[in-house]
Amino acid sequence: MGFSLLQYRDDASAHFFKKIPAFPFFIAILFVVSMILGTLHNTQPYTFHPDEPGKVRQIFSHQWNFHHPQLLLSTTRVAMKIADTFSHNGHKHKWNSQEVVELGRTVNAIFFALTACSVAIGFWLLRGTIWGMSAGIMVGICPPLVLRAHFMKEDPAMILGFGVMWLGFALLNRKSTVWAGVVIGLGMGLAIAGKYIGLAVGVMGSVAILAYPGWKNTTDRLNAAFLGMAMAVTIWAGADFEAILHWHDFLNGFTKEFAHSQHYHVGFYVPWYEFYFLRVIFIEAGHWACGLAMLGYCWAFYQRKKLLYAEWLMLIWPIAFYILLMFSKIGVQRYVLPVTIGLYAIAGWTIAEISMWFIRQKLRTWTGVCVGMILGSIVLFEAAGQLQQMYYAMAHDSRHRLETFMESLDKGAFVLAEIYTRYEPHKGERVGHKVRLAMQATAKGSVEELQEQGYTHVIICSFMYARYFLPGMEDAKEMAETDQLLRERYRVLLEEYEPIWDSGQAFWVVTPVNPEIKVYDLRAMKKKVL
Repeated sequence: MGFSLLQYRDDASAHFFKKIPAFPFFIAILFVVSMILGTLHNTQPYTFHPDEPGKVRQIFSHQWNFHHPQLLLSTTRVAMKIADTFSHNGHKHKWNSQEVVELGRTVNAIFFALTACSVAIGFWLLRGTIWGMSAGIMVGICPPLVLRAHFMKEDPAMILGFGVMWLGFALLNRKSTVWAGVVIGLGMGLAIAGKYIGLAVGVMGSVAILAYPGWKNTTDRLNAAFLGMAMAVTIWAGADFEAILHWHDFLNGFTKEFAHSQHYHVGFYVPWYEFYFLRVIFIEAGHWACGLAMLGYCWAFYQRKKLLYAEWLMLIWPIAFYILLMFSKIGVQRYVLPVTIGLYAIAGWTIAEISMWFIRQKLRTWTGVCVGMILGSIVLFEAAGQLQQMYYAMAHDSRHRLETFMESLDKGAFVLAEIYTRYEPHKGERVGHKVRLAMQATAKGSVEELQEQGYTHVIICSFMYARYFLPGMEDAKEMAETDQLLRERYRVLLEEYEPIWDSGQAFWVVTPVNPEIKVYDLRAMKKKVL
């Protein structure tokens, strides 16, 4: 018996859920809830994220650096025009940086909500209601995606491309029509216009269209691939029209970004054999979600002769993207987001599959429902805990609390603050402090050297110093000596001296949300009691 790559299997969920409101009503609820999750506490100062000020400068100046494709910036600019049209009696609003960033964050929340809905609709078309609901809910509460929707960064834009591509392949599997290639191409275009790594997504999508075994003839196969690629190019050109107008600048930005991914970042790189990204996946996705996804892979092996083509693509996606990550030497946590989303979608699929298996065994229907609810609740409970920590961290960010604490220090303090603490000179002036900024405070000297330079206080931030102690990261050859020196100075501060103020543990390890901040009084450095 061969693989059931093409046959659509109707399921008992249609009968069980016949009394539940129509699936479109669920999609509407999912969209609204995802928007709420994606916009709650998204009013943090735009300077708290190191990259958001650069986005604003590009929008205001119309000078594009092309370090990323333009989908997010283009959509934000359109949203600004729409807001101008429907507010202030049609008069053009004078936008400030914070307003632009908050609008860009809202755009990302929309991308996030649309991703959850696209995945849900895809599973609904492919298998049925319970699959659509389960996968949609899992993606809609995925903590790493909710977090990234709170910043004006390109990741959610690319992830929307993944969601729409999945919807297209589900449509292709349900009805082998060349027009499904258009939907897949729409997803490919969004992914490419979202981030440069989306180019690889586009290649994988094109290959998957050509490899689909259900085409009636070669003409349909080629037509679908052509329509998909044509749609992808059209979407990219529409979103990235500035790249076409400034082609030389675009090539420079693209080349610079690619070279950066193959070099190092802040003196560190991640060799593939250290499996750094694998550790990050377990941290960000959560152990239960990863465990349920692994159960899904086992279940897929058990049911391998009944899997549809689109389901095979779903299972291959996290593995394929992880292999892509192995070619990057930049150890940024958010890079694993496509893998994480894939694992959450597989977890949702697994819940539905196992639940329906119990129902098909002619056991009581509620047995399957209870099994599904138990499995889902385990992941939901873990995700809810992460989201609660995230929202609390956003509402009580350490940089706000730092400003309050610094008001208690004596006037005349001479403070060395790391840039990521966001304790800028103008903030110090308000309370009588003289502030100097540094990317790494330890680069200015050891404790004794800082004292000799006249500093009274030093403030360090985990968004910088934690990088020096992350497992799986190695010093770049060109920076090895400097990295070792700074690491030792950080170690002395962290392990040997008591800070006069500590914000508490950060939300996740290296994150722009509520980083751990420590303040040391250099005039009276107190040794820790071991």
